[in-house]
Amino acid sequence: MKRLFITTSLFIALCAFTPPGTIKVQTSFYIDKSEISNAGWAEYISYLKDWRQSDKENVLAVLPDSTVWCSVYHGTFTKDWSKNQNYPVVGISYEQAVNFCKWRSEAVRIKYHRKVKYRLPSQEEWSKFANTYILKEHNSIISENIQAVGNTSGSKKDALHLFDNISEMTSEKGLAIGNNFTDVQKGLNVHNYSKPEKWLGFRCACEVNR
Repeated sequence: MKRLFITTSLFIALCAFTPPGTIKVQTSFYIDKSEISNAGWAEYISYLKDWRQSDKENVLAVLPDSTVWCSVYHGTFTKDWSKNQNYPVVGISYEQAVNFCKWRSEAVRIKYHRKVKYRLPSQEEWSKFANTYILKEHNSIISENIQAVGNTSGSKKDALHLFDNISEMTSEKGLAIGNNFTDVQKGLNVHNYSKPEKWLGFRCACEVNR
């Protein structure tokens, strides 16, 4: 399986360290270019099974909610994630997202020997980041269906799907921000949630200790 978040690249080796998959926001602070995908979540599960040798119960605990995931992609995550690998993972709880961030921090620290901390961004951090791109994306048409991660026009350096596709968790439990494919109104909509939803996912923020 391709390692999405801990893959060595010549660019990273030669230039100032940028955490894989992220865009620099300010000194030592980065946010993911796009939402966490089904492939990224499958990598997380693979790590738990192959490296941590977690028992079946612990592995089952990190699987997306089957009813929610199936309502968007059909089938089951374990059998069908690869068919939808480039689409955002949904059916994830706040606690699961937080644990993913902890795993990703450990994986990148081990691979790159860098002190990094992945976490969910605060509402303020997410909003400031999104406002950088609001003129580029604000007039885009919101699709009525979930889209593949990166399925949009724009520079390779631009953040993607901040105003459409799925709403994204913030560091405040129960609070998500951004439009999703079920929304009608454009803008930086704020959503409340209490359980995994088909319109809800996340992207990570990352702090780098230089």
